[in-house]
Amino acid sequence: MTPNSEEGAGRQPTPTPNAIPSPGNGTILPASCPDCSGLHRDAARADLHHDPTCPAAASLAEVMADDRAWFADHPGARERRRPLTAAERAEHEIAYGPSPDGMAWAGEVRVVQMAPGLRARSFAVSLQPVGGAA
Repeated sequence: MTPNSEEGAGRQPTPTPNAIPSPGNGTILPASCPDCSGLHRDAARADLHHDPTCPAAASLAEVMADDRAWFADHPGARERRRPLTAAERAEHEIAYGPSPDGMAWAGEVRVVQMAPGLRARSFAVSLQPVGGAA
């Protein structure tokens, strides 16, 4: 799960190499965003950061604002399940590579509100055929 803290949203990440863990074997691979130069893994929080002016970062901020609003509208809820958004799909492709032709990353996001203003996302994502392709 990736924590999203309201309080930590504006902090500057600790400089670390442009790297993320590879799925499955734990090795570190370079990570870069096509829209900015600032993507890297913050080892202390295990998440990714973009330059402040990056369009991908703005899209992800909108997704997190939507989750924040959803929990505000559902004060008794501790969990939300929703489809993977285009912004999260793009982030997944940055981390794990683009999907092959005729396929796309698809899945579900589980958002858990751990405390007011502190949410964590977990992803159940797999490659799915696009437009009925086999």
